[in-house]
This record gives sequence, structure tokens and C-alpha cells, in this order.
Amino acid sequence: MQLVLPQIDPKDAYHRLATLYTIVFGAAAASFYLTLLQSGSDQTLALFAAVAAGLHYGLLRLASSVAMAEVPDLQIRRFTPSSVLAHADLISRIDQLRHEARNSHEELGVMLITLSNSHGKHPTPSPEIMKLVRGELFRAADSRIFQVDESTIAIVECQRDVVLHLDRISLALHHQLRGSQAREAESAPRATIGVAVATNGRSTADEMLDNARSAIRLAEANDRDTYFRRVS
Repeated sequence: MQLVLPQIDPKDAYHRLATLYTIVFGAAAASFYLTLLQSGSDQTLALFAAVAAGLHYGLLRLASSVAMAEVPDLQIRRFTPSSVLAHADLISRIDQLRHEARNSHEELGVMLITLSNSHGKHPTPSPEIMKLVRGELFRAADSRIFQVDESTIAIVECQRDVVLHLDRISLALHHQLRGSQAREAESAPRATIGVAVATNGRSTADEMLDNARSAIRLAEANDRDTYFRRVS
């Protein structure tokens, strides 16, 4: 028989410890102040009271931080690593990162990935291919993934070297798809990637998406897998 310890909510545990140290600190402080009224006050009690006060403050701060972390934000949704979000969420995410880019030296990049069949027989990608692409994006980008339409997904990144970062993701994705083509040549998938990059965060979310779509059209017109377009 295996013993199973009961699960304790961290917030409750911190509050219990904080309450315990409050009682200990109160008793120590009372004893310390009583010794001050007497001759030859004990230095040990003073040190003990100071240490207890520090522990008490630290535990209260920890409990407060845990409680604040559990309060839901009414303006920002909670996202799980495996969530695939809709087009409206994509607009909100771009706007959020635009404001962050304005106050930093980072670049904002919007990547659109359109999946199709290389032979033109199946314009809509299969669920297996969508799963493969999403899995590669979760691994390489560690980013939220957005479903633009039935054959197009998107990610948004904001960092100093966003062009290099998204180029690595593009290369890794094409590598995965080439392996899939070798296994199933009849319905070989193809990804056309368009990336819009802005340096000042002034372009609107719609402008960023329009430029990413234009990058996809330029990639198709020039028979390229990936096309980067910088937004002024």
C-alpha cells in the first residue's frame, strides 16, 4: 500500500505559515518589550524578534504574490501553450506587442503561413499536416498560434533579432514539411510564408497583416517559400 500525502494549496500553506509567524512574532515582541522595562534586557529576544519580523514580512509578501497571480485579468485572456486562437485574438496580440515595441528597441514580426498541396489537388491542408505545423511552431517559436482561416495560421513575435528568429522558424518548418513530402508524395504539403517586420511599432495591426499577406503574394509570384517585407 502506498501512502498518498494530501495536496495543499500553496496559498493556504503560505497563509498558515504567515499566521504562525505572526503569533510567534507577537509573543517575542511582547517578551522583548517586557524585558525593556526590567533591568538587564536580554539581547537574544531582541535578535529573535527581528528575525521573526523578517520571516513574517517575507511570507506575507509571498502569500500576496500568489493571491495576485490567481486573480484573473479582465482585459487579457489566459493562454495555454497548446491553445490555437482566433483572428480577433491575433489583432489584440499584435496591438499588445506594438505598444511594447514602441517603448523598446525590439522589432515586431508577424508571420503568416499558408498551407496547400504542392500538386494543387487538395487546397485545404489535412488535419495531420496542420498538426505537424502547429507542433513545429510550438517547439520552435514557443509562441501563441492563431488560426486566420482554414489554411492559414499565424504567429507574432517581438524581440531584437526578430528577422533572424523568424527565419530560423521558417527553415525548421520547411525542413519538417520536406520530410513529410518524402513520406507521402501524392499529397505533398507546401507552406508559403510571408513575414511583415516593423521597427517602431507605429503600424496598425491591420497594416501588419496586409503587409504579411503581400509578402505571401510576392513569395508565390517569385516562386519562393518565404518572403520578408519590412514595414516603414
